[in-house]
Amino acid sequence: MTPRTRRRRTTALVATVTLAAASFFAAPSATAAQTGVATADRPDPIPAAPLADPKEMAPPELDPPPELGVRSGKVKLADPEEVAALAGTDSVALRPLVVAVDEEDFGLETWTSILDGVGTPYDVLLARDEQLTADDLVREDGSGKYSAILLTSNSLLYEDGPENWVSALDGAEWNILWEYERTFNVRQASLYTSYGTWPEDYCLRGGSEGEVGASPIEASGTLE
Repeated sequence: MTPRTRRRRTTALVATVTLAAASFFAAPSATAAQTGVATADRPDPIPAAPLADPKEMAPPELDPPPELGVRSGKVKLADPEEVAALAGTDSVALRPLVVAVDEEDFGLETWTSILDGVGTPYDVLLARDEQLTADDLVREDGSGKYSAILLTSNSLLYEDGPENWVSALDGAEWNILWEYERTFNVRQASLYTSYGTWPEDYCLRGGSEGEVGASPIEASGTLE
């Protein structure tokens, strides 16, 4: 290879590197212009779209659950001897029982969607159409079928005529359910609990407030 040939190749290489460098350093200017970033030849960036004020955003429209009725009275707690024998062992299956009034119960879908979300198996009792018996809760070997009782509401009331609220479980069925919970140490949870005494007092009582008067009343608490 002659010196002249090497010189030509070197000159071509330098020209190629120079063009590549020019393209490399020119690219940010084009990108900046497109993305709205201020540059020397474009001092004012393209303004961004304004964000919506959270206070001006309308909340989603949700249908409130129906108002539950209130029933007076109280379910009489039956003697253990009067309740069907629930017998047996300390074993309880890891399976909750959802107790709803019927398929139209607003709380049924809520409970089932929660349980489906966590992937746990469960059973559903529609108390208005199905009678609750001890056999529904206890297996033949004496072990409990359910580790939790999930009520859609504390009273399971439905309106059977104008202002006539009836519980989907009668007194005997409530006692069977409570006896099962006592025998197998199973907890009960209510999705919606209203004040009242039916079927039992959940310490939610209607009350009213009175005026204190001109003289303030001092109150203090203790650790006992």
